Amino acid sequence: MYNSMAYNIEEIVLSIMDEANSGPVNKDTKKSKGWSMSTIVKDITQKYGDDAGQHAREFIIKDYCKMKEYY
Repeated sequence: MYNSMAYNIEEIVLSIMDEANSGPVNKDTKKSKGWSMSTIVKDITQKYGDDAGQHAREFIIKDYCKMKEYY
């Protein structure tokens, strides 16, 4: 079970996003590689468990992307 006291998943997700967005910029499109929700959720799940992965997914969809109608 995911222990919210042990890890702040939102901060970890935001850190992963920031790191991905600050990567090298494509010279043609002028954009960085960016991040993918599936990769972030997979990494969080592997490191912290299924509940943490689900929490990360919900955080990205509901809070970061503001897609409240998704649920």
